[in-house]
Amino acid sequence: MSREELVDKIAMHVREILRLVGEDPDRPDLRETPTRVARALLELTEGLRREPPHIKFFRAGKKIESYVIVENIEFFSLCEHHLLPVIGYVSVAYKPEHDEVPGLSKVVRLVQWYSRRLILQERFTQELAWVLLEKLKASSVYCKVLGIHLCTMLRGVRSRTSRLLTEAWAGDITRDELVMLRKLVKCRSLKI
Repeated sequence: MSREELVDKIAMHVREILRLVGEDPDRPDLRETPTRVARALLELTEGLRREPPHIKFFRAGKKIESYVIVENIEFFSLCEHHLLPVIGYVSVAYKPEHDEVPGLSKVVRLVQWYSRRLILQERFTQELAWVLLEKLKASSVYCKVLGIHLCTMLRGVRSRTSRLLTEAWAGDITRDELVMLRKLVKCRSLKI
């Protein structure tokens, strides 16, 4: 199915949802809303339909023995329970397995690609660690994710200040390394 066919099909259902919540989808200010919502949903879930970004590696000359840390990678996703936005930061520490390292932008692109889907943050963090382990050709990966869930902010408990912090690791991480990484790897604080 083409992208435009997907947009049309999703828009048709959004029109019906608007009717069911008591709106008139033919009202002038709402006429284009179903199409806008369809395009937004496809954009926010494009990680489900796209291949992961191509990773170009550079030779470091010798094996890197320390962790490479990339902090505060912005991500936007949708909560799988309410289809409301999740906004946050991912920080990653990885130890290259060989003497090759990816370009910095590739780590960012991988995180952004993998976040473009419906998520449960706890599972997302664990899966992301394993995806990065494989794609970065790393011997170990540590991920820390800090997220604001609009479902918690806008409905239910309506907490504007709560944040969810999750961590996960994959590969060969010693207990001492884990203690060090937990202290060293930070996520920028989020304010809304």
